[in-house]
Amino acid sequence: MRKLYDLVKLRNTLLDKMHSLSLAPDIQGKIEILNSIVDHNKTVDNIDLIENFKNDFDRLVVENQKIINSLNTTVNIINQDIDNYALELFDNDDYREKFKEELIRQSPYSSPEIENWVIAKITQYSDWHYPALQINPRSKKWIDPMVVGDPLYLTHSDITVVKDLIKSYPELYQSRLRLYEIVDRDFSKLPQNQFGFVLCWDNFNYLSLDKIEKYIREVWKLLRAGGNFIFSYNNCDLEGPANRIEKGSGSYASSDILIKLFDDIGYEIVALHDDKTDDVFNTHVSWVEIKKPGNLKTVKAAQSIAQIIQK
Repeated sequence: MRKLYDLVKLRNTLLDKMHSLSLAPDIQGKIEILNSIVDHNKTVDNIDLIENFKNDFDRLVVENQKIINSLNTTVNIINQDIDNYALELFDNDDYREKFKEELIRQSPYSSPEIENWVIAKITQYSDWHYPALQINPRSKKWIDPMVVGDPLYLTHSDITVVKDLIKSYPELYQSRLRLYEIVDRDFSKLPQNQFGFVLCWDNFNYLSLDKIEKYIREVWKLLRAGGNFIFSYNNCDLEGPANRIEKGSGSYASSDILIKLFDDIGYEIVALHDDKTDDVFNTHVSWVEIKKPGNLKTVKAAQSIAQIIQK
């Protein structure tokens, strides 16, 4: 039995159908019909009896709302069951050892349309006025739209991975890149409160929640006011990701958990994306745009001149 999947599916189905279970809109229409009858027959004997029927309809609304309230309570109970089951499955040392940086091998399914949309966002946030950072890059296609960042920092727990990714860039440009090997997710060696944009793609999908939280808190210290952070993750508030993660194909997270974390740290949420794919197993690409409150400001008047010419 896919317990996590089943609980998430039940919860989401209830939430999706909740509005349909409310009788209030329909009953209000019936009351308006009775009001119309009363307005057009005010002088007729026994018209006051119609008011009794209106009261009966009002009582139906009250009783129906009690049912809706009970259903909302049931949703809260299911949410607690999901949290408890997730705690049992994903909050232990064995799980945390399975989902760490050096064991990341696979990449989540995407599509050209989704990738182009994400790349457009990365390009939008990358600005030569401000330093930019990509954490644990896994593909050159995610570095390319960030080359305008001045300077561009690339960090990794194994910096040889980054050196292999950038070797097709001209040597002059490679020499301008700021490469840092990060140990224990400690970014204190990087400039603090300076970055205009940070990207971490295809990483949080395979890291345990404690590691995800550490990165998000570290990035907060790196961003300048108005700086933005984009990352991908598995939103297990959706049935598809819950099913995939329950089968061990990725790590557990959810939009609900992240929203609470963002609020605790102080981030502003720009957008939460759950882009549907055409794949029956990898049903969604979930990613986040968050921002450190404030407006980006710089005194930089011009960018250092360099052009990347691909061979």
